[in-house]
Amino acid sequence: MIELVPSAVALDVKDRFCHLLQGQRISCRASASQQGAGVSSLRRDPFSVVRGPFKREPGNGSRETDNVLHASFSIVPPSYESGVRTLSKAAGDVIFTKYGLSGTAILDISEEISIAINREGAKNIGVSIDMVPFMEEGALSQELARRIQKGIPNEELLAGILPNKFSAALKDLLNKKDCTVIAHALKNKQFKVSGTRGWNEAEFTAGGVDTQEVNEFTLESKLKKGLYFAGEILDVQGRRGGYNLGWAWASGWVAGLTE
Repeated sequence: MIELVPSAVALDVKDRFCHLLQGQRISCRASASQQGAGVSSLRRDPFSVVRGPFKREPGNGSRETDNVLHASFSIVPPSYESGVRTLSKAAGDVIFTKYGLSGTAILDISEEISIAINREGAKNIGVSIDMVPFMEEGALSQELARRIQKGIPNEELLAGILPNKFSAALKDLLNKKDCTVIAHALKNKQFKVSGTRGWNEAEFTAGGVDTQEVNEFTLESKLKKGLYFAGEILDVQGRRGGYNLGWAWASGWVAGLTE
């Protein structure tokens, strides 16, 4: 139904689409949600909803950064655990923050981490970081030995290799003066993962309506005629780099155009 309301933003419906017009408003039965509420409402219907790796949390988060390192790393159980299995690998920037690890490389592997910890209940997940990916371990050990022999102080020992602040952070390691030990630690620095930042800090969400119950060409529900899904309400997640935005736009376009 379209009614004239002078003070309202007017809408006109033409072939299922709304176009802004002056002085009109449309009321209709169709509804759309982009706040995640759709998943909760679908739980009351006969849809298979894949659970996301963490729950929504109240409040707003903040990203506090401290130092950036270009590194390659892998997500593995810590070395002191038996049966080590690599979940995934990535390369890029790692940011050392007040709360833990972040950066593009961490984001690239965050899906596997979050699902393993929050959905599967894994307790032994760790991050193994190669802090000097552009040098082999042997070459790094030789370079450190050369610098130590020249009398270069510890605070400058990693100059040109790592950001300056890392020399202070790795003071105890550098005091060992054992180049083999230092090089190995820099090429295989391990951190145990205690958790993730949760819903408020997520770049995208995993989980949602099972795609097996959706028509792949129209995105219409196979269980309820006339019901279409798009974006993150479906159990679809892509890698960093705009793929999730691309999916949101493309799926919305397909669902909107379907007769």
